[in-house]
Amino acid sequence: MQTFNSIMQELTPWVALLPIWVAGSIIASLFVLWMWLRSRRRLQYLLMDLDSVRNDLRAMTSSALGMGGRVLKIEKQQEHIKHQPPVQAVRDRESRSALQAAKSSANNKGTRIASAQVKEADRTVAAPRANVVNFRPVVEDYAAHPYDYAIQLARHGASINDIMYQSGIGQNEAKLIHMLHTVDKAS
Repeated sequence: MQTFNSIMQELTPWVALLPIWVAGSIIASLFVLWMWLRSRRRLQYLLMDLDSVRNDLRAMTSSALGMGGRVLKIEKQQEHIKHQPPVQAVRDRESRSALQAAKSSANNKGTRIASAQVKEADRTVAAPRANVVNFRPVVEDYAAHPYDYAIQLARHGASINDIMYQSGIGQNEAKLIHMLHTVDKAS
């Protein structure tokens, strides 16, 4: 028994410290649990932020695709405008073809068009051309500013449809620009 008593005497200081150890272990366990809950909550916030960033990225990607399509459409219009003759040249061709058609129909009927009528028709075709000298603005300058191009078209006598088609603006804007910037023919 001696040995048991001696063992108990040696363990007595340690047994006295046992409640302190248990309390320390509980505090350490609670601290670890608090850190784990905190990191888990932070992870949930980070996952929510990640979802938000994913949604923003999806929105930006879809809008970029939409803008890419619009840029391609504008580039096609620009390419079409580059290869299109100036507005005044198209009108001159149309007027001359109408004059030629009138001449040929008159010749086919056996009648003659008076030379004064021919001179008057030539004057009406040439009159707008005297005011417009090779109007063909550089498309690249106006690609970023379609309203500047539309104003130039209006100043050189383009119709509302021509302004809409060539500059890519809407009908109401084209009407307004045409109304504000077309040279009044009565004055």
